[in-house]
Amino acid sequence: MIDHYLWGKTDRISPEAPVPVIDVQSESEHLGGAGNVVNNLIALGADVSVASAIGKDVNGKRLTHMLQSLGVHTDALIVEPDRKTTCKSRVIASHQQVVRFDSETRQDITKESENNILAAIQKKLNDFDIILLSDYGKGVLSARLTRQVIQMARATGIKVLVDPKGKDYSKYSGATLVTPNKKEASEATGIDIVDDESLQKAGFKLKKEFNLDMVMITLSEEGMAIFDDGFRRFPTVAREVYDVTGAGGTVLSTLGFVLAAGGGIDEAARIANAAAAVVVSKLGSATCSWDEIIAYETTLHESTTEHRIKSPEALEMTVKRL
Repeated sequence: MIDHYLWGKTDRISPEAPVPVIDVQSESEHLGGAGNVVNNLIALGADVSVASAIGKDVNGKRLTHMLQSLGVHTDALIVEPDRKTTCKSRVIASHQQVVRFDSETRQDITKESENNILAAIQKKLNDFDIILLSDYGKGVLSARLTRQVIQMARATGIKVLVDPKGKDYSKYSGATLVTPNKKEASEATGIDIVDDESLQKAGFKLKKEFNLDMVMITLSEEGMAIFDDGFRRFPTVAREVYDVTGAGGTVLSTLGFVLAAGGGIDEAARIANAAAAVVVSKLGSATCSWDEIIAYETTLHESTTEHRIKSPEALEMTVKRL
């Protein structure tokens, strides 16, 4: 989807209705939803293919162009004529979101679109190290499509990570890892998560009931919890939070990148924790680079001056990126 922003300031109330009048200063748009996962993967240096359905409309063309300009492979981006491409427009005044208005279609994609997406994925399956399913409940990840992608990937030995949506996780059965937040895990299990005991009950219930290799429950400022053969918590260090938009996408993409590169789940969780802490300190759907992750982790412990000195080559790369 497209995240569209109108940036401005306000100093008066409209005489027509009790609402603020926004003096728009600038306008911007970014990849949102699953596109935020793509953006984060690109920022980390991944080679990315995207599979989804968009509408035959202006927003669909803009979205495709945005993806292709990043070097993303769009072979599995299917156009569905009667569908609206999701665009969320936010009005921001003095760093506060005033209103959001959405244009989108939420019903499941057609069976023809499902078949086209599955065929496109199957064709390139051997090119993938990992598959990430970023579910926003907009109808693309239908039960049939989701189950087929997981079965297809696992049969080939490819890990599947899921950022879930809704209360019914049966369509995610057999995935490698799901990453609900605390509220989502409570709704999916019917367990009110209030302490470590209820947290563990919910995590292990999800893992067992849906035949998952691992479960990660994100706990906002309390970090995250991992459930595999055991239970571990990864605390986070609180920073000023400006905007949590897209933080879930950052966690999913960072976990996926590290696991695809051969890292273990504990290492992936630690890095994803740091990445999430970086992006929530930014306004709007944001990405973070390895430089920013390393800089954040360096601030968590005392370090000597040597850790902060950069070579000319490293400085050149940083300057180029900025």
